[in-house]
Amino acid sequence: MTGPAPGRERPLVALLCRAPIVADALTESLEGICEVMPLRGGVSDLPGLLQAIRPDGVVFDSSVDAARAVDLLGEASPVLVHVSAGEAAVLVHGGRGWQRQATEASPDEVRNVLARALFQPEAHR
Repeated sequence: MTGPAPGRERPLVALLCRAPIVADALTESLEGICEVMPLRGGVSDLPGLLQAIRPDGVVFDSSVDAARAVDLLGEASPVLVHVSAGEAAVLVHGGRGWQRQATEASPDEVRNVLARALFQPEAHR
């Protein structure tokens, strides 16, 4: 996927965060780059939700939610980004599994990793 889906001016990114402070910080950092839809992490019907909103990217702050998304969505998934505060890392899922893209989990670093994944998909797939 390159840039936004057809019919969108900017990419839509769902923030599935269990910690509201993470969603707030990422929403602010992503302003102007993409449309942001903050959602509560841990939703029971993740595939149904993602199918309904069809985001271009999804950011998780929970390894459980991130792993579940990969298991449920497979190769047809949008860009998946996991912010691992415990590892102080930002990971992107691609053809080789989860790959560390940054060694700092700051909102601006997440923004940069997500922008590269959305606009330069060949760099991580």
